[in-house]
Amino acid sequence: LETKTIVLTIDEVPINNSDIDRISVYPTDGKTFGLESKEPQSQISIDSLGNRRLDAPPESISWWKFDKTTKDHIGNNHGTLQDDAILTEDGELLLDGDGDWLDVGHHDNLDIKDNDWTISVWVKPERLTSSQYIVS
Repeated sequence: LETKTIVLTIDEVPINNSDIDRISVYPTDGKTFGLESKEPQSQISIDSLGNRRLDAPPESISWWKFDKTTKDHIGNNHGTLQDDAILTEDGELLLDGDGDWLDVGHHDNLDIKDNDWTISVWVKPERLTSSQYIVS
């Protein structure tokens, strides 16, 4: 097993590069590597067990934590798993790329046609193709 350290920008990683089998990203801050990261303090809290918790920004419309449910923790845009979509005990939404999705319905507060929006997701694809979508 050989380990290499490579600095990349996202547009330097081709979608189907067979030489790269894993990319790990570690947060850095200052001269400390992988131990520190800056986060908006207003969004971080500590739960009763002492674990860090990232809270949704105050202007958020919806937030799906996938904490054993597809509940929208901010609004009423609760989701329903479709096809073979799976929600794991670890809070992962698993989609196999073959027609699975989370349906949150059509709500007025999700109508983005006349508004400025930011959509943020954490995604860990097993493979990428040109016909897979994160949001549609």
